[in-house]
Amino acid sequence: MKLVQPSVVRIVESDPLTQIENAARTCYKSESNKSAGSAKRMFDNLVKNKHTAMLEHASLVFQVFDTDYYDALKHNLSKYMNFTEHWVISKADSRYTTPRFLMSGNIRAINDSCIRQIYEAMIQAGLSDLLYPDSYPKENENWPNDELLPNTKIKVVDISKIDDLSESEKLNHVYASFKIKTDRAVSHEIVRHRTMSFAQQSQRYVKYNSDDIEFVEPGWYRSSTDDIKQIFCNSLLQSEKAYNELMSNGCTAQEARCVLPNSTATEIVVTGNLKAWKHFINLRYKGTTGKPYPDMKIISEQIYNELKVDPLCKDVIE
Repeated sequence: MKLVQPSVVRIVESDPLTQIENAARTCYKSESNKSAGSAKRMFDNLVKNKHTAMLEHASLVFQVFDTDYYDALKHNLSKYMNFTEHWVISKADSRYTTPRFLMSGNIRAINDSCIRQIYEAMIQAGLSDLLYPDSYPKENENWPNDELLPNTKIKVVDISKIDDLSESEKLNHVYASFKIKTDRAVSHEIVRHRTMSFAQQSQRYVKYNSDDIEFVEPGWYRSSTDDIKQIFCNSLLQSEKAYNELMSNGCTAQEARCVLPNSTATEIVVTGNLKAWKHFINLRYKGTTGKPYPDMKIISEQIYNELKVDPLCKDVIE
């Protein structure tokens, strides 16, 4: 038995394929299997086996340069993608403004949109590896001048290089991923935030180390009496022993896991835009709807502290 502390690490990865691979390998604790070219192989296998939830951990931002096309995209895809319209003051003449149309979404939603111009914008940006193999957008009569619109109507952009982003643009199009080590009780609360995406260590397929199953030290542990600490640790030792005995007697990991307690350690990658993270922090750290679960507050405070020092996030996360 090993008691560990909860922790949060922000994942900063510029390559979408690697971002997807990192999330997927968390589920099966196969990080050591990464190698040259493994990210693309992982992507192709995920798509082939229809495990495309992992593709939600990488996102792209597009700028649309045609009003009618933007309206059509928003009408058809607003359930799966994020859209903003911001009027930008002209640098040449402050009396004039021009609209900036932005759209963003994760790689799964983008592929499932089946919109040819979106695919072409990705190909132009050198991101064809993120497209489903042999995919082709479905015909849709509702798109204005679908066959006539050139690719210049939409392109992939780097959100961090756009000047004077509005609060709405940051909330909708800036994404953050965190790798969280916590217990199963806290992870159950995390996955209730349904606008986010999750990749959690599997208890069905990942076998625990027989000599050192990790359990997360709860927030109340260190201030407790020695008697309470002993009761807690004894229960963990019994669970560890029962798990190992079940495994030794031929049970699978998914069967033996039934004897493990809520304090069993787990790793989970969580991805969302700043709008989702702001909601998460309001509920789980600031307690806007009631007092947060103390162990969840430990995690959410670490996430808040990470985001509030990021120049792109700090103004909107408060």
